[in-house]
Order: sequence, then structure tokens, then C-alpha cells
Amino acid sequence: MRAWDVAGDGEQRPLVPRSRSSPRLKPSVSRIAQTMTVIAFATYEDSGGFTSDDHQLVLALRERGVAVEPVVWDDPHIDWRRFPLVVIRSVWDYHLKANRFREWVSTFLEHPGQLWNPPAAVLGNMNKGYLLDLAAAGHSVVPTTYVVAGSGLQLKEIMESHGWTQAVIKPAVSAGALGAWKCSLAEADADQRRFAQSGWDCDLLVQEYLEEILHGEWSFVFLAGAFSHAVLKESPDGDFRIQNVTAKITAMDPSEHMVNAAKQMLTGTQGPLLYARVDAVERDGRLVLMELEINEPYLFLSYSTEAPVRFAEKILAMVERTG
Repeated sequence: MRAWDVAGDGEQRPLVPRSRSSPRLKPSVSRIAQTMTVIAFATYEDSGGFTSDDHQLVLALRERGVAVEPVVWDDPHIDWRRFPLVVIRSVWDYHLKANRFREWVSTFLEHPGQLWNPPAAVLGNMNKGYLLDLAAAGHSVVPTTYVVAGSGLQLKEIMESHGWTQAVIKPAVSAGALGAWKCSLAEADADQRRFAQSGWDCDLLVQEYLEEILHGEWSFVFLAGAFSHAVLKESPDGDFRIQNVTAKITAMDPSEHMVNAAKQMLTGTQGPLLYARVDAVERDGRLVLMELEINEPYLFLSYSTEAPVRFAEKILAMVERTG
């Protein structure tokens, strides 16, 4: 999840959280020795190159003979065939160009092993309706109702049917809490017009508001299926939208039980994953999944001294597999 700001031109820009590592590493592909393998980190137009989350990772890859080029995912002039590996890292405007992003990801379907995470997994993760599939498979997921665009459903009726006193409404395809808002049952009638307008041309999720979010949201990071590290994100002002850029973030040492519970939530994804972030809250002694981030998550690499090297080794193994 990321916070979004509105620039002077009216465009929404994601606010990139500053890590505890050094400032951004500027790309220097032109100086890379020709003997090095060059891979791509897919990013977005306003990223300015590598994000703070990538700094130590890029250095670790260089030490292993792999150079990284930051490449804007929707740049029409890029020949992606020249990269043996393309890792999605910060395509943080994809939800604003959802159809174009689907088309771009789909171009890799005929080239298995080039795009990571795998195209099928990324495509399946774009719409947050995947939460209902995970719930149907028996996973503990924040209670969710999926509302198809233009369906005319009444917000109050949805909340009453589930016994919810508060709910969160958000677009099914979104990032950074963009378009998310909270409603109480007492205000549902008054908020019906806003609800109808929100869902006029896009599908929505209506989710039970979990008060446990006030105690923080866990993020468990997995690399190539193995647990790497975890952080706890706490909102300084009690906002239900916990944003990396404003939240208090603390490196954590979760119990084996919690790690196993988080890992179990990955079993419903399509194919092996290079990276994944499981966002969850604790409720009655168990983890409740809020989101499963396998598209373009911020991975909090600077909150673990081993994580950048660990991630570099996983990427290197995949580069070697490509020959």
C-alpha cells in the first residue's frame, strides 16, 4: 500500500517511503562492463530510476555480476526481448492504466521465466476479488463483499446482512488506498449516493472494518517461497489507511506459528513466486489476510540486513536458469 499525492498538474503521484538505507542509487547502465548480464527492473515514468527499496539490492546484484537497468513498463520504445529477466518492482501507476498494464503483462505469457512474478500470477492479483477466492479455499480473510459496477446494491443492506457496524469501501483495482473510504452503519443511507458514484464504472469491495488495524498491520515478506523478514506498520493518527510513507514501521521477529500462517496464504497463487508480501492483522489469536501483494509491493528490504543479499541470490539463480 502506498500514499498518493496530487501534483500541480492534477496527476496522482505515489509517495515513496524513505528507507533507512542510503539515498537512491542512480542508474549507471552506460558504465556497465559488457561481460555483465543486464536485467530489467520494471518501474513507472515518475520513479526517477531505482527506488529506495532497491538500493542495496542493486549493489548486491552488481557484486554478483548482474547489472540492473530501471525501465518504464509502458515505454513503447523498449525491446523487452533484450533482457533475460524482467522483475516488476515499482509499476506504481498500473491501476491508473489497468487495461494497458494487462496487455503489457500478457506479452510475457509466451516467454515463460522472463517476467517475475509470473504473468498469470500478476494478472490474477490485479483485481482484489482474489480475496474471495482465498476465503472460499478456507483461508482467513477480511470479510468482503464484491460489488459489480452499476449493480445498484444498497450499502446499508450489505452491511446489515453481515452484521457490520463499520465498513471500508474501495475499488477492486487500486493501489495506495486510492479511492478507499470508511462508512458506519448509521451513516450508510447518507453515504449511498457516494457509494453509487464510486461503483458507477468500476467494481468495488465492501469489507468489514477491523478495529485490530489500530494495533498495526503485519507485512510478511517471502522470497522464492521462503520467509525473509517481517515488519509491523502502525498509523500515527489512527487512520485505517496505513501508508508506508507515514506509518511507524518496526522490524519484527514473528513467531513460527505466524510465519506458517502467512505462508499458507500463498498456496492459492498461480505458480512459483519470486517475491510476495502478506499483509495481515491479528484477530482473536490468528492472522486475518488484508491483502496479498504479489504484483509490485514495497518489500521493506532496508529493515533486514540480510534481505537485499537474500533477494539478490534468488534473482541470480533465476538468471542462471535462463542460460
